Amino acid sequence: RAQGFLGLASLASLLLAGIAIAMVANRYAEHHFDHVALLRCFGASQSLVLKIYGSNLFLLGLVTSVLGSITGYIVHLGLVELMQPLLPENLPQPGIQSFFVAIAAGMIALAGFALPALINLGAVPPLRVLRRNLTPVSMSSYMVYGLTFLSIGLIMWWQTRDIKMVLIVLFGGAVAAVVLLYIARIFLKTGLLFQTYMKGSVRFGFSQLARHDKASTIQIMAFGLALLVMMLIFLLRNDLLDTWRAKLDNDTPNHFIVNVEPSDVTRMEDFFQQREIITSGLFPMIRSRVELPETAQGEIDREINISWSTNLPDHNKLEQGSWRPESTESGYPPMSLEQEFAKRKNLKIGDVLGFDTGGRTYKGEVTSLRSVKWDSFKPNFFIMFTTDDIKDLPADWMTSFYLEPEKKELLNGMVDEFPAVTLIELDAIMEQVQRIIEQVSIAVEYILLFVIIAGLMVLLATIQSTMDERIFESTVLRTLGASRKYLRNSLITEFSLLGLLAGLMAAAGTELVAYGLYEQLFRLPYGFHGWLWIVGPVSGIIIISFSGNLAARSVISRPPMSSFRDI
Repeated sequence: RAQGFLGLASLASLLLAGIAIAMVANRYAEHHFDHVALLRCFGASQSLVLKIYGSNLFLLGLVTSVLGSITGYIVHLGLVELMQPLLPENLPQPGIQSFFVAIAAGMIALAGFALPALINLGAVPPLRVLRRNLTPVSMSSYMVYGLTFLSIGLIMWWQTRDIKMVLIVLFGGAVAAVVLLYIARIFLKTGLLFQTYMKGSVRFGFSQLARHDKASTIQIMAFGLALLVMMLIFLLRNDLLDTWRAKLDNDTPNHFIVNVEPSDVTRMEDFFQQREIITSGLFPMIRSRVELPETAQGEIDREINISWSTNLPDHNKLEQGSWRPESTESGYPPMSLEQEFAKRKNLKIGDVLGFDTGGRTYKGEVTSLRSVKWDSFKPNFFIMFTTDDIKDLPADWMTSFYLEPEKKELLNGMVDEFPAVTLIELDAIMEQVQRIIEQVSIAVEYILLFVIIAGLMVLLATIQSTMDERIFESTVLRTLGASRKYLRNSLITEFSLLGLLAGLMAAAGTELVAYGLYEQLFRLPYGFHGWLWIVGPVSGIIIISFSGNLAARSVISRPPMSSFRDI
């Protein structure tokens, strides 16, 4: 799960970085439309324009990828220092191949997200020198999205080698983006009906969004995706850490007892009861060879431990079928299989399995499938008979229990009374597991920081992509007599609405993607996260309005005459 989370976090950072690259590349291309139009007038061909700007983009990508690789190496040293107690003393340094992989990933991401904007530059018509409203004919949207999907999918698979995670993230993100886009458009269209009830700068702020509906929906989608990724990683981080810590609560068994003779079972139960020691229950372990039906997949080429119990163990959950049916179709004793084992072997309810224990053969019919908590430190089995039909077979019994440190002296009495049993103490292992969880938690939070930084870069890139247009409009308004306070309030309204919409849509998208990840990848119990619908909009309003107004200070403070000179 930790490996899956870290892989997902790297994908999230990559996706956010790609969105930021796309936003900045579009702004860069729009800035150079006039320059390219002049070059076209002087005889430059479309291929020459692409070569000029493509080489610039390549050099920029190469330099930044190298700098990013060096920064990544330095950050990796900090992570190694945090994880030092869990790592070998002579940990080998990353090879030069790691740097080439990082540089290649950066270049592929740059090409996939910036190439559509670069191709638009080559399509700028020479006539734009006279008519600045002429814009290049955009390449097919299917080609744009295809290039982007292909590049990011390639990098994701390259980084994680987990096609399932890549598909969930890609298609979950794509569905979320499309939903965000259309809901944003619907909101802007329906919001016009209520515009007459708005006043002053609030009305102007909303009209800005509605007037530039295409740009506004792209901003909402970019903001929403950034918030979605940050909330998703934060949500997974919390649930993973809570799950890990819950697995090692204060009463997690720290002792195992095996090789208990059947004749000692009753006395062993009395021993625990008299000393008020709560156990996981005593279970028989029967070594047996298993013969699978012809419809099964593969074979079991070794002996395994099977068991029996008339009651469903409390750390098992019945998923299908009945634990103790009144009868079976075959007439053989009923038994239950662990569901993942049954899935791997293509076994289902109604199948009959054969067994051989020390030359004694018998059969059982599958009547139920159950899920098992393998990390509960309690006795668990792939196959359990649910009646006592096999109680006469040779078996050793086992159990696990938790014993406080101050009661350790009871173990001496146990060994004296039951000299044949094998006692396994897990205290040292439990302490090591606790340390591992703590260190992995630090690593998870460390990676979360990079996701947040990447998300903030997307927010700033999205805001900067519309800065020129905002400066032009504010200059006109200032010339017509609008005050700085009026402009500031309109910007606050505009960015707050963007944050509200992005936050709501990010909450919906987070629920959607989290469901797929929880069910298909991390095997975590999924539940509705009501707090997302509060935190999403509130954090969206705060982060986007604060970042937007901070980045747009020059829009308000810049003198109109200075802006007119630049225009």
